[in-house]
Amino acid sequence: MKLGSGADPCIFMYNVYTDEELELIQKEIMFLYEKIGPAETTSAATDERGFRKKVGRGVFLDKVYQDRRYSDILKVTRKFFHDKDLRESIEDMKERSIYWRQWDHMNFDSTLLQEYRNGDYYDYHVDLSTFTIVSTFKFGDYEFEGGDLVIDTPGTCGDKKYLHIHNSAVIFPSVVQHAVSQVHMPKLSGGEWIADAPLERRWSVAQLVSYKDLS
Repeated sequence: MKLGSGADPCIFMYNVYTDEELELIQKEIMFLYEKIGPAETTSAATDERGFRKKVGRGVFLDKVYQDRRYSDILKVTRKFFHDKDLRESIEDMKERSIYWRQWDHMNFDSTLLQEYRNGDYYDYHVDLSTFTIVSTFKFGDYEFEGGDLVIDTPGTCGDKKYLHIHNSAVIFPSVVQHAVSQVHMPKLSGGEWIADAPLERRWSVAQLVSYKDLS
């Protein structure tokens, strides 16, 4: 895992997963594909006024697996809580942002596997957690535009756009407004969308990290 220079209050990581871990993630996506539901089955699909915020499909893995040990995705994503370099970056962020001083108190996370097809997007929203970790994937040789994570960076004059990069991740306080730009996939000469196979999508894994009273 390598860390990049993200915009405060975010930490950007690339080359997050090994080839073996990426293969496990792909296999689990294929296993879960028929179990993934529309946006309405995941939280924050609309805002408080009933307007749609998200177009895409997803599934909370914690609802699929009663025992987390049966999910390779849930196992490999634990690395964010044990990586030495990430820990050092978080300690540095504590000096610059009050948000990050809560990290040491986190003891619970819920994980959303999200699929974005042509035309799908996620409008600006905040998550019902303390921190959010978003890992993004692009399996295969196909290309598409959009699908970028856009974060409202406090104290600046604009947003920070994290271009969709395969095998990368961004971690940030969940109170920060963020969005996923609309995905645009190219068409074949016959007018059909190229992405016919399940893996040929914009995929992400979002870990919603928080504190939970476990007593």
